[in-house]
Amino acid sequence: MDHRVLGVKVGSAVMGRLARLGIALTLLVSAVGYAGPLSERLPQRVGDLNLGPDGSFPQRLVALDGTLLMTADGGATGRELWRSDGPRATLLEDIAPGAADTFPPELVRVGGQIFFAVDDGVHGRELWVSPASVAGATLVKDIKPGPKGSFPTELFEMQATLFFTADDGVNGRELWASDGTEAGTHVVADIRSGPGGSFPRELTHVNDMLLFAADDGVSGDELWRSDGTAAGTALVVDIDPGPNDSFPSGLMILPDKLLFTADDGVHGRELWKTDGTEAGTQLIVDIRPGPLSSSPGHLVDVNGRPFFAATDDLAGRELWTIPRLGIRGR
Repeated sequence: MDHRVLGVKVGSAVMGRLARLGIALTLLVSAVGYAGPLSERLPQRVGDLNLGPDGSFPQRLVALDGTLLMTADGGATGRELWRSDGPRATLLEDIAPGAADTFPPELVRVGGQIFFAVDDGVHGRELWVSPASVAGATLVKDIKPGPKGSFPTELFEMQATLFFTADDGVNGRELWASDGTEAGTHVVADIRSGPGGSFPRELTHVNDMLLFAADDGVSGDELWRSDGTAAGTALVVDIDPGPNDSFPSGLMILPDKLLFTADDGVHGRELWKTDGTEAGTQLIVDIRPGPLSSSPGHLVDVNGRPFFAATDDLAGRELWTIPRLGIRGR
């Protein structure tokens, strides 16, 4: 028996296959739901920023007030800062004109601004800022005047202020702060007097205090804190007393504590905690008793409970964890 579909005569066998296909499509739509036109549900390439097959290699993607900022290589413009609102991507600004790359190593959001360090070919690598509301980017301050640059690193946001390290050519590499203006960009403290620099690193925070490691030239590389002022910047504790370095590293934030590894010269490199005060800075446990180190590493917070790799003399290097009470109760 023949049937007609859209005016075309088809046989019973074809009609049966069409019916089964219709049932399958109905079941599929019922399972996933109708979500509008197909073009609104499939992945879309935002744009071919570097025309041709080479690709622009987008990196450092950061969301800022409904706009995406990123770095990408546009070919003729080199690697620069781009923005996208979804349907398209546009060059924010060709900071190093032509095919030269600026290579922003990190993009850090502070309020409605994005900070980054780039070399425009004139001032060397310095601190730049881009607002969310308008296109473009501006040099915040030529911290080290001339073409050599201050090389800002360790960009970190705390309480709507950007903290970072830079070398102004006078004080060496020290801790700086910025609100995005030239006048509001300044060295926080000359921790190591003179041109040598204290080389602050691993900036983080706990209990509204900036914590980091630095070397003042007297106590070695130890744990420091700052509230953003020179008077409020101080050594937390000299874990390995004297000029030796305890070299705090692997800093990891918990709700009201900071975990890190350090070597006090007695127990080897072990796991420590701090609340930002001398009294609240303590060795948690000597996993490998004596002067040998368990060398905790790869610290990860899982719902307030730290996991890490460490070495003892019984099982070698294995996975370890500390219950919350083990951190709070000591």
